[in-house]
Order: sequence, then structure tokens, then C-alpha cells
Amino acid sequence: MRILWGMAACLLVASCTASTEGNDETDRQAATLADAISFPRQSSAAGFARAALAAWKSDSALSVLEMTELDASKQEDPLAHLVIRIHRDADDAGPRHHDELNACYGMDFNYWGIIGKPDRTGCPENAVPINPPGRPDWKQPDSYDRSLRFTLGNLPADADFGRVVRTLQRMDLMETRSDDPEKRTSTPDPAVGIVVGEKGVGVSFKGSDGQCLLGSRDGTGVHLQRPEAAGSPCDGKTALTVH
Repeated sequence: MRILWGMAACLLVASCTASTEGNDETDRQAATLADAISFPRQSSAAGFARAALAAWKSDSALSVLEMTELDASKQEDPLAHLVIRIHRDADDAGPRHHDELNACYGMDFNYWGIIGKPDRTGCPENAVPINPPGRPDWKQPDSYDRSLRFTLGNLPADADFGRVVRTLQRMDLMETRSDDPEKRTSTPDPAVGIVVGEKGVGVSFKGSDGQCLLGSRDGTGVHLQRPEAAGSPCDGKTALTVH
């Protein structure tokens, strides 16, 4: 299943034009970028988007317009899809006159990196560039809040428990734990609680520092809460009641 950020629907509500504007130079730039962000390996579309924005070195402007999480089960399966836009302003004054250019490219990635090569695609009209959430740091509460809000808001409506776990892991909100207890070197901090009910999803984070973050996603949207009272319940069941 292809999960778009929002995981089941495009982040952008604008319709796409039929234009596939681009040239040999932007083709080369897109291919170079795709190769550059293929290693170090990324585990999510958000990771590839962060890497793309960090790696871009050009006078042209780069934007990420779509991030799509794909539920890969094998290393060779596609796990992420990006749509990027390369923008160049018009230049009427210089000796190399050129018109404004907006070239969009779709990129698919698996565990090993780019699959094939970037493909020219139509650019969404009035697109708002996506600012992917950074890696969450429990010592920086805002980073956890933003990542959790982003993740819950883009889960598919039919996400089951396993899907929620995999998504949290790929967004670095939950570490991947070995099934062998002897290989587990520490207790996760913060501890994560997850409840998937008929009406939504509840996720809790409880740190050894006593801090708690609760998040829910239901038919009305995403809701976050940081209980102020010490000793307040901090688990997935409680998170599911946050509105």
C-alpha cells in the first residue's frame, strides 16, 4: 500500500498540471541528488526529504512537494517516494537569457537507495513546500511533539497495530527492538504505549525524567497533550481518550 504524507492522501490539495517541464541540466541535477541521498541509508520518506534538502548544492532552489511512505516488507521493495521541484527564476538581463523554470521529479527508493532514475512529472499548482520533521529528541519536547503530530496525522485510516509500530520506528519515535531478550541492551526511554481502537489510535511516551506525551488520532483530527500533574496516567489507553 502506498502511504502519502498524509499517508493515505497527498499533503497537497492542489491538482497537478500536465506540464513535465525540465531539461538535460535538471535531469542531471535530479539524478545526482537521488544518488547522493541513497547513502547513508534512510528508513523513511521524511529521512530522504531531510537528506535531499541538506545535500542540495545549486543556484537553483529545491523544494520537496510530496513525501510518500510505502509499507515495504523486503529490502528490495519501494519504501519511500518523493516529488521534488527544481526552481530557477527568469533572467532577462544576463547574456544567458532564460525563462522561469519549474521542473518536478518523482523518485522511488528502497533499502539500497534510488530505484531506476528520477522521472519528470507534473508540478502541483500552488504547491506549498514540505518541511519534514527533524529527528525527535526527547530532551527537546517540541521535536517529539512535531514528529508525533506529523506521524499520527498521516497514518492510513485502516492502520493496524503493526503498521503503527513500523511507522513510529521509521520516524525514529520508537526504536527497533530485538526479539531476543539477551540482545536487548537497555530499556527504551521514553517507553512507548500504543492502543489501536475502532475509533482511532492512541500513542503515549513516558520518559524516565517523569515527562509524558499523549497523542491520539480520531475522526476529528490529531490531538496532543502533556499532562501537568505528576503521576497522571501515561499509557496508550489514556492517550486514546485525548481530544
